[in-house]
This record gives sequence, C-alpha cells and structure tokens, in this order.
Amino acid sequence: MSSHGTSGSAIFYFNPQGELDSFVAQRFRDAKDFEPTRWEARVKAHSDFDGLWIPSELEAIWHLPEGPFTWFKFKITDYE
Repeated sequence: MSSHGTSGSAIFYFNPQGELDSFVAQRFRDAKDFEPTRWEARVKAHSDFDGLWIPSELEAIWHLPEGPFTWFKFKITDYE
C-alpha cells in the first residue's frame, strides 16, 4: 500500500474459517533506526457487530532480539 510517497507491505494470515489471525510487517520502531523490525498484530478474538464479524481484540507485538514485546493491546467494543 502507498500513501503520500511512502509505501509499505504486510503478510496477512487467516485461519481455516477465513478469519484474520494476524498480520506481520517490517517497521521502523524509531525514526533513528537504520533497519526495520518485525512487527505483528495478533488477533485474540472476533466479535459480531450487527452481522459484521470482525477482529475485536488484538495485540501489537515487536519481535525483538531478546524476545517478543507486546507494546499495545486493544479491544473494539463498538463501531459506527
């Protein structure tokens, strides 16, 4: 995907039911970084919102040399 001169890509993983399990990308953790780091958004739960079945709980994980670091967890409780 591209926006305003910046491009990025990710690999999306789905379970046998066709639901999103996770997506992985190489991202810079800091503007000063010279090399990107593996980053993952891991789906922890899906929910039904008025017939729309979507990922509703996710964790954002940096895969660091010393091991995975979960830096953000979020839960979708409503949509509009």
